[in-house]
Amino acid sequence: MSKFAGPSRDLRYTIIQSPNWPRHTRSLLCNFSINVVVVFDNRKCYRFRPVGGEIREISTQWSCPPIRLAAKESNLFQYAQTNIQLYEQLASDGYSSLELKRIRDCYELAARLFSGQYRANGKPFIAHLVGTASILARHGASAPVVCAGLVHAAYDRGEFGTLWSRIMTPGKRRLVRSVIGDDAEALAARYVAFTWNSETVDSLSNKISELSEEERAIVFMRLANELEEVAYRDLLYDCEIRRCERLGCLSSCFDIARALGQPELANEIQERCREIQTLHVADSLLSQNLASYTLSPLSHGRRILPALEHGLRLVWRRFPDNLRLRVVIWANTRLIGKE
Repeated sequence: MSKFAGPSRDLRYTIIQSPNWPRHTRSLLCNFSINVVVVFDNRKCYRFRPVGGEIREISTQWSCPPIRLAAKESNLFQYAQTNIQLYEQLASDGYSSLELKRIRDCYELAARLFSGQYRANGKPFIAHLVGTASILARHGASAPVVCAGLVHAAYDRGEFGTLWSRIMTPGKRRLVRSVIGDDAEALAARYVAFTWNSETVDSLSNKISELSEEERAIVFMRLANELEEVAYRDLLYDCEIRRCERLGCLSSCFDIARALGQPELANEIQERCREIQTLHVADSLLSQNLASYTLSPLSHGRRILPALEHGLRLVWRRFPDNLRLRVVIWANTRLIGKE
């Protein structure tokens, strides 16, 4: 038994040492949000609970190897990653029944558009979309903005069953608009055409006051997208090239969030960005993919249209990245105002 004499309970975690514990104890992680502390050693994992100012052992758990990377923050899992978690969050935040129904319909559309799709690090794409919507809702976004966050990559990565999946067409817009509404669809369309890279992000914080309400909402969605990349430490499992590219944009997001009137969002982006640069995972867990990809069920046969699209994509990827990006932005920009 050891008296708890560490820092105040406002801290997310602390390390406590006691002569009563084995010398090979590596760390003590106190997670006050769930009122549980965990001691890792070379052989076993113990769980404790602080009771009446004391730390009492609950039980001896399972054998485990030494921990190289420990999840210490109590708010590491504060955002939703599944539809059920998102529904629970939105209901507790006071969204109306009509808004919840629209968001549910939006999720079902996203589940169809991103079926079998994964982020570059192997994370299901739909989990990223839900996480982005959850961040938006947690920081006060309206229902249309949350819906747009749920399908923010629809026109860029969504599978509509057409030949050119990355080109926004009137037919695609009509389908999305029929599900999520005019306001949310307009935001999702503008999101794709909004240029976002390390060069434009650096100067964006000085132009926030010049942006329209719609453009400010799009910047808000972009910030939520960037935070979702690091809120669950996703970037740690990306290849080095992609991780460095994303961190380049993240470094300027703090100032943008401040200028947008989102100080809490700004502080979290800054905190996560610093954290992600100090942690690491085993090399064997790093993905070698540079972009998102699709895994079809083994029961699905090869069809002519997808095979043709795959071949065209291989040819398309031979062109320079800057040229491809300009062509996609140009095509999407021309189609935004047609519907």
